[in-house]
Amino acid sequence: LAHLSVNIFPRMVKDYLSIYTTTNKTSTLKVRITKDGEYVEQHEYTNIKDSVTGMDVKHLEKGRYVMEIYMDGEHKMNRRFNKR
Repeated sequence: LAHLSVNIFPRMVKDYLSIYTTTNKTSTLKVRITKDGEYVEQHEYTNIKDSVTGMDVKHLEKGRYVMEIYMDGEHKMNRRFNKR
């Protein structure tokens, strides 16, 4: 049984945010970003286990975003962040 913990920092972001991933098996992590329920973009990271992954969000408009977290194709959780 796979264990997964995902946290993002900072939650109020201007340029870059970091995705902290802890899992007990090497996985493919897919991050789907939406704003007001509309699809914005998607990122995929392979061979993720215990890692910190940087994400450039400079190009995003200001506002509130939802990051949908998928592990090996299965939706696991959502994380929110604000772009300022």
